[in-house]
Amino acid sequence: MARSIVLTIAFSLLASVAIGGLSGTYTVKPDGTGDFLSLSAAGEALTDSGMSGNCLFEVHGDTQPGQCSVGPVAGSDSWTTTFRPGPGASPVLSDGEFNAGNYHNVKIESLRFLRAPITIGSCSGWRISGCRITTESRAVKLSNSTGDTLDANTVNVVSAGTGYDTTIVVESGTGNTIFNNVVNSESCPAEALVHFSGEQNTRFVFNTLRLSSWRMPMSYCFEAWCERPCDVRNNVFVLARPAESTNACVGIRPIGDSVVPDYNCYFVESLGHACASPDPFYPNLYTWDEWRGFGFEANGINADPILASAIDLHLRQGSPCIGTATPIAGIDFDIDGDPRDPAHPDIGADEFTGGAVGETQSAEVRATHASTVIHGMLLLPERQNSSTITGCLLDINGREVMELRSGANDVRALAPGVYFVREAQAQAQVVRKVVVTR
Repeated sequence: MARSIVLTIAFSLLASVAIGGLSGTYTVKPDGTGDFLSLSAAGEALTDSGMSGNCLFEVHGDTQPGQCSVGPVAGSDSWTTTFRPGPGASPVLSDGEFNAGNYHNVKIESLRFLRAPITIGSCSGWRISGCRITTESRAVKLSNSTGDTLDANTVNVVSAGTGYDTTIVVESGTGNTIFNNVVNSESCPAEALVHFSGEQNTRFVFNTLRLSSWRMPMSYCFEAWCERPCDVRNNVFVLARPAESTNACVGIRPIGDSVVPDYNCYFVESLGHACASPDPFYPNLYTWDEWRGFGFEANGINADPILASAIDLHLRQGSPCIGTATPIAGIDFDIDGDPRDPAHPDIGADEFTGGAVGETQSAEVRATHASTVIHGMLLLPERQNSSTITGCLLDINGREVMELRSGANDVRALAPGVYFVREAQAQAQVVRKVVVTR
């Protein structure tokens, strides 16, 4: 009799989940000790049962099958679903596809994908954040999406041997935001690292793209065919070796007001052009001066961004991208979680934190990016002895340009630009950015 009662209660609980929908925290463990064996099983449960509250899926194990198909999911208009690693776990989702349709308000956080692209359609409120994606072709595709976000992801395109594809595709959507991402293609084919098609009012800002096109014709770091104005600012576009003469950092069709890029950095290492306007068969190629002649990039840069290496796309000291971006509301941190300078941020996914403050950063060195704009006098806190040297001023290349004393320091003789104050305070050195203007 007791056994019958237990079974009846268990059945009632399962039935209530199926009827009312999923809610709460669930574990995904391939060893069978969790709520679901795989993301595929979790996806099936969401599709079958719907949601009755917020859902968190914590993924465990070293490797998970990347196959997961979800949607449409009842209740996702009202509740949020989050997929992320479980405590202490570093799962890799491999060899499959994370696919969703008519499934809303989803967060994919800090997961690793290996040959497992993310494809979503007719979804809204998605945020793919902090993920590491290694792909041979496609990494992410957003179709008919509204208000979706890709931020702080690192995407590496590795050689597939033959064929080529577009790494990130954003098409026929409205109001999406792509920021703080690094996308790098090292000697492998890619039609474009990022492609916009039919987008409206979408933002592509603070990203770093490096395309090594493997001599594929008509390939670009960023390609856009937009219907309504899209915001393209504060990005680094590097066209790396090898390249064809028909390659370009940016390709926009048609030339007009659908995309008005500005504050971006363009760099062509060898062959290729800064910009292009592709027609269906052949591109119209433009030099940097010709591109600016269309009214684009009034504040843009045509120079080597000085990245750490071909695989590490952080900025190095001396980069012209430091302090030359424009602030964008709501984007206060970079891909590493470092704060953006609120007045003079850096172009690209990385906000520069080292180099100019010395070759090594130790626990005794603290940096702040809250810049000070100064016109003639740089003020340091008064000390008991105002003649005491309390720090120094460095230029953007890390060279000391003057010693600093407590109180007022006359900087009117300095050329306008970005500098760094290195100041000793108790046991630590504090570094902050200052901008000297006329």
